[in-house]
Amino acid sequence: MDKLKNMLMTLSFILVLFILVFSSGCVIPGQKREAKVDPNNGLTINEFSVSPDFVEKGDEIEVYLEVENVGWTTASNVEANLYGWSWGNTGTKHLGVLRPPDISNDPPTPGDFDVATWILTAPELPEGTKTSYTLTGRITYNYKSTAVAQVLAYNEDEYNRRREQGEELTGEVVVDNSYGAPIKIGVTGEYPLKVDLDENTDEVVYRIFFNNVGDGVPITDGRDGKIKGTIWLQGDAEFSDCLGVSGGKRITIGDQVTLHRGESVKKACRIKLKKSDWASIPEGTISLIFDLNYDYYIESKASVTVVGG
Repeated sequence: MDKLKNMLMTLSFILVLFILVFSSGCVIPGQKREAKVDPNNGLTINEFSVSPDFVEKGDEIEVYLEVENVGWTTASNVEANLYGWSWGNTGTKHLGVLRPPDISNDPPTPGDFDVATWILTAPELPEGTKTSYTLTGRITYNYKSTAVAQVLAYNEDEYNRRREQGEELTGEVVVDNSYGAPIKIGVTGEYPLKVDLDENTDEVVYRIFFNNVGDGVPITDGRDGKIKGTIWLQGDAEFSDCLGVSGGKRITIGDQVTLHRGESVKKACRIKLKKSDWASIPEGTISLIFDLNYDYYIESKASVTVVGG
């Protein structure tokens, strides 16, 4: 009887253990990926490695590069290149499109990732020599940045009325940048904006900051630092002089903005407001809307040592 009891207890324990293991999920190391997001980068290089990293002439070397989308926007025309090696095939690997993480799921779904590999052969070196080579893995991709800068505006009568009532009329321009974009926008200037009704036209200057906050560099049209895109105004205003363009509500960014690694470029943008428009508008919002499109590259480095013989 005791033997049967012990057997039943053992079977019960095994059953409970079985249920606990499979209800919690049996996770095999390396099988499950967690979603990663980065506020300042669209793509990130997860790994760039060389194996083996100590070789003799004729030995094969595998170079491994893994890239993942950690932003909130799809990256297109993703390409991988290998630099720093003069022997064997180091051609471009076309990785196509990498979609961003899906943050609408709980937990979020990871963004797309892809891998590029190169098989290299160690060169012949004189006996008794040892040389190290630094390899650079570069990922280039096309990406978009969007931003909206909101400027609250009062006509002169409304502004004075609020001031007389003791309202604090100070603040900063609010800029909403797309998450994960390596190129971000900042705007500073008068806030809230008072529209002068004593003149037929009132003009105000705002400073626009183009900031490269990512880990790499724009390289649009094959030129380091170049970005493209448009800026347009929403509201009762138009451009007077902005990035070399006069008049209208939309301008195209040409060659005026060049951003290298970690750089910030400041530009002045003059906006015109008409008295006839604002005389009957006590308050409103003027929006600067930025739609940027550019190629961008990030890099990682690894080394391999070749022994002669």
